Amino acid sequence: GLLPIRLAQRMSTRLRLLADIGGTNARFAWQDAPGAPLRCIEVLPCQDHAGLAEAAMFWLQKNHLPMPQSAALAVACPVQADHVQLTNSHWSFSIQALKAQLGLKQLAVVNDFTALALALPSIAPGYLRQIGGRVEQPFTRRAPVALLGAGTGLGVSGLLPDSRGAWLPLSGEGGHVSLALH
Repeated sequence: GLLPIRLAQRMSTRLRLLADIGGTNARFAWQDAPGAPLRCIEVLPCQDHAGLAEAAMFWLQKNHLPMPQSAALAVACPVQADHVQLTNSHWSFSIQALKAQLGLKQLAVVNDFTALALALPSIAPGYLRQIGGRVEQPFTRRAPVALLGAGTGLGVSGLLPDSRGAWLPLSGEGGHVSLALH
């Protein structure tokens, strides 16, 4: 699935590029306006393109799309500053330079599992699985929620309820955690 849809909901601009950038593949989709259906959904192998900007331009041209006004990107790596280096890919980019290259008014870049965590409250309860303890509805109870998933690496995230009724995502890089045994 495409992760950054939840991020794009916060963007007011039309003509939106949405992307889920992993270590192996980059998934792109187009959204004409807030709430509009996704179209031109396509998976591109990362190894076929020099970088994210090149892959995005290739995809835009292939699908005869105009330059987007905004973009929401979920990336498989930590996002802590302007420079983003994908963990299991040769791709790296400056958030500000990418925004300028694509002529964007808005650009949101977050860790891919942070984006997934933000989408958890909108998933139907039947698709969630409790591990251990009693089966409860974490979102109605406002309990902390964990998220784990394997891809090219190991993704982890979670959600904590805040005092305003919203959820705070936790960012992490589970594939880079070590355990020292004595």
